[in-house]
Amino acid sequence: MNKEGIDIKDKNYEENLIKLIGLLIKYHSDEQVKKGEATDEKGNQIDYWDEQACDIFKKNVLEYAKQQRDIISKSNTKGTGLKIGKNFFPMDNNKLEGSVSQKEFFQKLGIVKLDDILNKEKYLKFAKKINFLNMQLNGGAGSSVERIRWLKCLKLLNNKLKNNQITVEEYQEALQTLSFLDVSDKELGKIEVSLGAKAADMCFKVNVGTKDNPEYKLMSITDIKLSELLKEKSEGKYASVSVVMLTSLPSVKLIEESYKAGDKNIKEDINGKNGEKIIEILGDKDIANIAMMLCGQYPPVYMEGNILRFRLDKEAPSGHGVWLKTILEKIAGVKIDIKEKEEEAIICISNSDAVNSGTPVEIPGYMVDNNKGIMVIAATREQIDRKGGIIGLKKITVDNNGKQETIFVPCIMEIAQAKATGQEQLFQEMGFGKYEGQVAFNTNTVLINVKKMKALMNYLKKMIRENKITQEEYDKMALPDLIKNGKGKDNKEYYQLEGALVSAVFNLNERIEILRRDKNKGDLNEFM
Repeated sequence: MNKEGIDIKDKNYEENLIKLIGLLIKYHSDEQVKKGEATDEKGNQIDYWDEQACDIFKKNVLEYAKQQRDIISKSNTKGTGLKIGKNFFPMDNNKLEGSVSQKEFFQKLGIVKLDDILNKEKYLKFAKKINFLNMQLNGGAGSSVERIRWLKCLKLLNNKLKNNQITVEEYQEALQTLSFLDVSDKELGKIEVSLGAKAADMCFKVNVGTKDNPEYKLMSITDIKLSELLKEKSEGKYASVSVVMLTSLPSVKLIEESYKAGDKNIKEDINGKNGEKIIEILGDKDIANIAMMLCGQYPPVYMEGNILRFRLDKEAPSGHGVWLKTILEKIAGVKIDIKEKEEEAIICISNSDAVNSGTPVEIPGYMVDNNKGIMVIAATREQIDRKGGIIGLKKITVDNNGKQETIFVPCIMEIAQAKATGQEQLFQEMGFGKYEGQVAFNTNTVLINVKKMKALMNYLKKMIRENKITQEEYDKMALPDLIKNGKGKDNKEYYQLEGALVSAVFNLNERIEILRRDKNKGDLNEFM
C-alpha cells in the first residue's frame, strides 16, 4: 500500500486517495480489531478506529493533499490559512488595524473574568448539584520532556532505602533537599528505567506532615490531581466526581502502572462494543470510577515529489482536537446518568500533566446558572508562552439571507499555522514589545454543559432528518483545523496530522453562527 502512493497532480487524485484511505480504514475498523484480538506483523495490537476516528482521518488526509497540491501548483506558496492582521486578530484595533474596539473585542470573545466568578455563594451552591466528570488528556510518554536521569536518581534512592543502605530519616532529608539528584553518571550506569506517562513521571515535593513535624514525599501529578478531586468531593463541593483518561493504545499500560503504583485496587474491563477500556478504582468510594477512552492513532504522511505516501511503520496520536466530536456524539446518544432531576453534569477536559489545570468549583456553577454550553479557560499570555496557541477573533464573510455580512468569531492560532503563512516571528511578538497588551493564551481546558450540549446535538440531528443540513455538514461541525506537525527522519519530513481541542470548539461555534443566520434552517439562537 505504501509503495503505491498517490500522485496529487493527477486530475483523479482525490478519487484515488479516497480508495487508499478506505483500505486503511478497513484495516483499522475490522471486527477482530474492534475486539482487541488482531495484531500486526510485529505482534502489536492493531489500533481500532471508530466511526469518528475514521471521519477525522479521512478529512485530515484530504485537506493535507489539497494543501500540497496548491503548493505544487504555486497557488498557495504561503498558505491560505489564518494570517495575523488580515483575518485573525488576537488584539483589539488599538494594536492591530482592522480589528474591533476593545469593548467589542471582549464581548465577541465572550470573556468572563475569573475574579467576577470566584467566591460567589450562588455558584458554589449550584456546584453542589453537579456531577463533575474530569477528562484528562494523556496521549503518551511525551518525549519532549527529558526526565531519564531524574527517574534513575529516584529509583537509586528508593533502592537504597529498600536495601537498608539509608535510614528513613536520611531518605526524608534527601527528598527535602533534593540531594539525591547529586550522583555521578557512573552510579546511575546500571539503573534501568523506562518513560511512563508524563503525569506519572513528573513529581512535586509535598509535605504530608505538619509545619513543626514535616514529612516529605514525592507525589506525581497524577496523584496530586486525583487527591484534589477527592478533596473536592469529600467536602461536598460536587454531587459526584468521575475521572476519564483520554489516551491512545500505547499509553494504556503506562497509565495502568501509574495507578497501580499508588497501591490502588484496580479492576479492568474490555467493552467490545465500543472498544473502551474501563479501570475502576475500587478503594476510592468518593470517585465513581476511573475510565480510559482511546483515540485513533494515525500513520504520518509525507511527500516524495508529487507522490503522497503513508508511513505505515509508525503511528501517532490524532491530536486533542478529535475528542470534542467524540464526546459530543456520546452525549447525544446516551441517557444522562444523574441521580435527581435537579442535578446537572459538567465535563472538564484538561491536560493530565498540568498540575495547575484544575477548575475552580465556581466555574461549573456559573455555567449551570447562566446556561452556558461550552467554556474555554484562557490565561494572559506570558513570555514563557510565546510558542503556545493564542485566542483571538477571526474575520469571515457569511450569507445572511441573501446578503453578505462580515462577522468576527472566536478562533485559535497555533505556531505551526503561523509558520505556514510566514508569520512565526509576529506570532511570538503578540502581547509584547510593540504589541504589548493582554493576549489570551490557550490553557487547553474546556468545560462542557452536558444538558445544554445534548439538546444542541439532538437539534442538529433533527435538522438532518428535516433535510435542513446534510450529514456531511453535521460531521464537520465539531472538527478542528488541520495542523501539520512535522518530524524529520531519513532526510524526509513526516507529518502527523493533528488538530487542537479549542480549534474544534471554535469551529463548532462558527458553524452555528453561520447556520443561525439562515431563517430556513430553524431557530438556533437559544443555543448561543
